[in-house]
Amino acid sequence: MTVDKADVVEVDAAAVTFIDSSVISALITARNTAATTGRHFALVNASPQVHRILDVTGVLNALTVKPGRP
Repeated sequence: MTVDKADVVEVDAAAVTFIDSSVISALITARNTAATTGRHFALVNASPQVHRILDVTGVLNALTVKPGRP
């Protein structure tokens, strides 16, 4: 993910039903890169399954998770 050129980075996870540790790592890396460069990062449209995985693994609070747009 390239987050160093955008003011706001939103990852749309609408079609995602499962994530593993490599995806979680990529999300945290992207969030850290965005924060370091003064940008905003959010995960949008996370399914209940993805939301639960993020919660169980303890990274939910480290990410901004927003509902989707109408």
